[in-house]
Amino acid sequence: MTVSSRTYRPISFDTKPTSPQAKTGGEKATPSAAQAPANEPTKKAAQGSTFRDSFESSSARNMPAARPAAQATANSRKGTLGTTARDTFEVGSTKAPQTKASTSVKGIVLAAAGAASNAKRKGLSGEERAKQEVDVQSVADTKAELNKGQETLTAEVQKKVDDVFAMAEGKKPSPKGVSAKKISDTEAVLVRTDKDGNELERTVAKRDTDVAKLSLDSASYENGVNKRDHVEVLQDGGTRVRHAEYPSDKNEVQDLKRFEDFETSRDPNVSFTDNRLHRDAFGEISSLSEYSQSGGAVKGSETNFSKQHNGNGIDDKLKGPFDFNQDIDRADTYTYSIPVPGTKDANGNEAPPQYQRIQRFSQGDVQATAFNDKELKTETTPDSDIPYGELPPSIEYVEYGEAAGTQPHNREDLNAVRQLHQDSGWEKAFDNNNNLYDAQQVPKRWLVETQKGDTYRSQTFLEGQPNATIFTERQRSGSTVTERYDGMTPDPADPEKLAHVGGNSTRSYAEDGSLRELELHRQDPDGTNLDQHYTSTTQKNSDGSVTQEEATQSTYTDPQGKKSTAEQQDVSRLSNEGVQLLSTKNTVTDPEGRQAVSSVDEKGEKLTLSGPGGKDPRDITDKSQFQGDSDEEKLLLMAGANTAMALKAFVDNGGTKALEVVEAKLTSR
Repeated sequence: MTVSSRTYRPISFDTKPTSPQAKTGGEKATPSAAQAPANEPTKKAAQGSTFRDSFESSSARNMPAARPAAQATANSRKGTLGTTARDTFEVGSTKAPQTKASTSVKGIVLAAAGAASNAKRKGLSGEERAKQEVDVQSVADTKAELNKGQETLTAEVQKKVDDVFAMAEGKKPSPKGVSAKKISDTEAVLVRTDKDGNELERTVAKRDTDVAKLSLDSASYENGVNKRDHVEVLQDGGTRVRHAEYPSDKNEVQDLKRFEDFETSRDPNVSFTDNRLHRDAFGEISSLSEYSQSGGAVKGSETNFSKQHNGNGIDDKLKGPFDFNQDIDRADTYTYSIPVPGTKDANGNEAPPQYQRIQRFSQGDVQATAFNDKELKTETTPDSDIPYGELPPSIEYVEYGEAAGTQPHNREDLNAVRQLHQDSGWEKAFDNNNNLYDAQQVPKRWLVETQKGDTYRSQTFLEGQPNATIFTERQRSGSTVTERYDGMTPDPADPEKLAHVGGNSTRSYAEDGSLRELELHRQDPDGTNLDQHYTSTTQKNSDGSVTQEEATQSTYTDPQGKKSTAEQQDVSRLSNEGVQLLSTKNTVTDPEGRQAVSSVDEKGEKLTLSGPGGKDPRDITDKSQFQGDSDEEKLLLMAGANTAMALKAFVDNGGTKALEVVEAKLTSR
């Protein structure tokens, strides 16, 4: 079943075609990660995939995902609901420093193919959760969340600073193993030790200094990892949060290393983040800067907030549906990243630095977002006015790879790349439509969103490809959301042609905000169809804990009509000790009827495989049992990958204790 585009009312807009290339997709965008400090207080956008991945991934999938998205628990899931075309706009070519994840690329693709995640956002009911899905997250909303987050952060820092001074002044008793000493009226130190007197934590609290109203600067050591944290409420009304950690056999709590040393370090084992919220002279949020460094990769973003007063339209291209006689809120985010040295691109070459610009224009319940992505390869200075093939007498070449270097990266490398991009004129001039000497760059994409009551509508399109567009409509009724989308995107087999995509889904949320039920149909541009059903039930036990059972059935039908299926069943328990996985079972069946089953429970791990039609079922203990049948081996690996991701998701959401019931029986993965 597909949805006809005639069931939609397109959003009114006019554009000026500017680019012949086309890669598209999209739907409701999440604010850029650069619009929220890491570790709170607002939402973070998904990152890390190239723009074209949204179209190429479907052709790489041979089997469906067993779970709508990364498996977790009803009360702690994270993710974006209803994977449709929106993924294209929630990910860009800018790659953040990566942490270790599943080693199965196929498994990751399979999980991403699903349609929902059972994310429970703290404090939200099912009806509130559904309402979020039809809300337009505007620039004003982002600033309001930043304000609220900063207020919460300031209150927490104030309390901790007051506690340290109170203990140091003898006004409050110190817990066992904790001592505090007052250095001056503006500084006090807290030290926490173990039973042998070894320092586990040292925190310097300051108040009313020249730089900060409040400051907490701490060091700790636990499980072979040294950590440093510095939180400041600045005199100018802004805040700054820095964090660093690195593994070491040596406890370095007494040596408060300078954060400047971390950002200049080239040790890939050092992880460092630095996030700062700035305010202007009137106390308004003016900008947000973020920086992260891990594993030899670096990433930095800067978001500037402003108001557009003129009536010339949006970006001189979009002519509606705004009232240009009124002010428009803007948020412009510039993001740079350099991947881990040795990372290869699709052609096997050294992956270049990445640049992304996201521009948001908001007015009431209307928002337009422009996405620009660019690989920072060798290029000349801006030449949009130079006829193709006619070069000026003097050409200045910009070598970004040279500026980045080949060593593990730090902040200096990132600053050098951005400075070069700025000095060349490309940061402001680049618009995805005037880089004449690299036609492979992705053209600018647009997402336009509107909301009226409980109805949300969006449209995506590409500059230069007016027919490559997707319409989405989402409606809420209580705690249930229905969604339809329909449109055209480049055909993965021939990018010069367009292919139809479409789908519909119904999502219902429980009172606690967790996903209770999902029905989904989706057609991908390669002609593959996905049908998926997810249910979640809970039962309260006599000891006060809650047992949750989740089941997902997914069916992929390829363009030739061949069907593949996947089923996943999870049982977990939520108690005062957190969430614990009791069992997970993944069954994958290929078009020929071969079936692989991977399961983990308190009895241990089990892998079984059967031939076509369910014949010759057998337990699998080692690869020699495959007898050279690569199809069976791949099938079993897919089932195992889904199980591995289920285990990882429980750990991500509930910590290592989430697997205590089953971990003693797990074999090495």
